[in-house]
Amino acid sequence: MLLDIWASEGVQQNLKGNTKSKHIFEQISKAMMSQGYMRSADQCQSRIKRLRAGFKSALDGRKGGKQEMKFFSHLMRAFGNKYLNSTTERGGADDTAIDHAVSSQVRGVCVAASDESLPETWCMSLSRSITAFTQLFTTIKSNMSTDKENPDIYGTNFPNAGHCVIINNINFAESLGLLPRTGTEVDVSAVQKTFESLGYEVIVHTDLTKKQMKNVLLDESDEDHTDNASFVCVIMSHGTDEGVFMTDGLVHVKSLTQYFVGDDCRTLNGKPKLFFLTCSGQSMPGEEDFLIAYGATPGHYVWRSAEKGTYFIQSLCKALMENRNLELMQIMAKVNRDVSKQEIKTQMQLNTKMFPCMVSTLTKQIYFPK
Repeated sequence: MLLDIWASEGVQQNLKGNTKSKHIFEQISKAMMSQGYMRSADQCQSRIKRLRAGFKSALDGRKGGKQEMKFFSHLMRAFGNKYLNSTTERGGADDTAIDHAVSSQVRGVCVAASDESLPETWCMSLSRSITAFTQLFTTIKSNMSTDKENPDIYGTNFPNAGHCVIINNINFAESLGLLPRTGTEVDVSAVQKTFESLGYEVIVHTDLTKKQMKNVLLDESDEDHTDNASFVCVIMSHGTDEGVFMTDGLVHVKSLTQYFVGDDCRTLNGKPKLFFLTCSGQSMPGEEDFLIAYGATPGHYVWRSAEKGTYFIQSLCKALMENRNLELMQIMAKVNRDVSKQEIKTQMQLNTKMFPCMVSTLTKQIYFPK
């Protein structure tokens, strides 16, 4: 979606000869939001820069240039032969035979994509095949790197901690009969500050419909996570034991995790995928390397203060900030203990307690960057 908007004739005309492009990316951001992709102007501009760098690197035959290969057909339509010609003149050398082979195939795809005499469907099909081939090897190399560190600990020797996606639903369709979630902005601020301090790239989405939520998670699963150690998703919303509410209806927990399993997201294979939900539940993911932490055990409420935020989220952020030297399961034990000690007085003047819980298919220990 971002590339389609950015590569459009109108946007490209505005960018030509324009040294200040912030206002253009603000318009791109608005267009993205209208389609359910909540990206700021800075995030859009940063993403485009990474795509251009990856595209140019692949043509140069440099290490890492293969990362954005899945978007070559889009990028070729925007760039034409600009980078291809300069690359042909300079030539390039790869660090490995695999990278060299991939780069040669990619160069062929680029030439084909720029040749109008060849069917675009053929070029795109070949490009997808090369992308799958490359992702397979990057996954193998990524997993090999992890295993060399410590077979009992998920690898942390990656350039980036990963992405942290926050979905914060405040208002809901009148037909659902759900009250607005006042005080949730306190939670968003705490989660964003916490995971940014841990080195994550944090992306915040507000009031998503089921379709928009699907688009957001599909977008993330299509990202190249080769350089990322893990993936985090925090969903703050009303919920039941079966799932969480988007603004227009309930989404089952398995619908959240399905986008990040097996071939749907190769570059996260063998890496931890962490979901934190402000609802009760016990649904178990059907694949390994997942953790789903719920704000309460089945049949119980997750309590939230309009002034202080959700007790589960606030305890989670505090524990992560104060115990970076501990393994995640130890941190979660502290969260459970802290939340269970809280006594909440309801409107009926009854004291009640909360008990967070989690289900896990993690196969190794997790330590966050210090």
